[in-house]
Amino acid sequence: ESMDDAAQTAKMQMQMELVNREDAQAKLKGKAGLASSIINMTNTVMGVGLLAIPRAFAHGGYVWGVLFNLLALVLNVFTNHLLAECGTRTGRPSTFKSMADHALPYSSVLIDLGAFVNCLGAGCLYLIVATDSFVTVIDQRQNDNRWTWTLVVLAIMMPLSFLKNLDSLKITSILAVVILSFILIIVVLFSAGITDAPLDPCGEGSSDACPPGSTAAVRPVLSTLSAFSSLTLAYQCQMSTPVIGNELIAPTRARFLIIFVASLSIAFATYVIVGAC
Repeated sequence: ESMDDAAQTAKMQMQMELVNREDAQAKLKGKAGLASSIINMTNTVMGVGLLAIPRAFAHGGYVWGVLFNLLALVLNVFTNHLLAECGTRTGRPSTFKSMADHALPYSSVLIDLGAFVNCLGAGCLYLIVATDSFVTVIDQRQNDNRWTWTLVVLAIMMPLSFLKNLDSLKITSILAVVILSFILIIVVLFSAGITDAPLDPCGEGSSDACPPGSTAAVRPVLSTLSAFSSLTLAYQCQMSTPVIGNELIAPTRARFLIIFVASLSIAFATYVIVGAC
């Protein structure tokens, strides 16, 4: 009788889990279209990664720089596709926790820890870059008011961090893409030698303080391999894949591929242009 009771209890638990998942799926209604999903993922991919591209091209040369970017593009589309397929198999809403437990029970602790460390590192990196930008562009006294600008950045970012849906960030994502496009235009104009003084990234500094840098089609092997390491974070966007899948209208395989290919291709084109300049 005890075995029958245990089996009945396990059956009831499975039924309750199924009901809870069905209720969650019923409440989860996709509101994000293809355009907003592509913009949000493009914003996730680009950003600080843009700063690593000149170094990758400088160490690897134009040929390997383009090929490594293409390889990173293909690999990241593939890994995002695998995550989307895992999310579809585990059911919506999908999370890294649910996918990890589905593949290997009780392994989600390690996944959550890895996601926490990754997000903490990325957040600190963006905070440093944003603070440096405010200090350099607005506060010409350099580090005198660094703490002030750090608090300003935190005050801007913290309310955005509490939004429940990624689609709610589409306005800020559009703004970020516009700013990155402006940076791209400035880089192209400076490379062509037609930038006016206010837009000159070197300012009034001497040529020694702002050299053009050496260029080459191909670099030595060791230097080339170090260039590939610069691209490890340039295409990283996998953390957003489950969230985008949960909020996407009609999350089919074809629509996922459109999002991944479009957003990563935009990043690839931007990176190659910046690296070539």
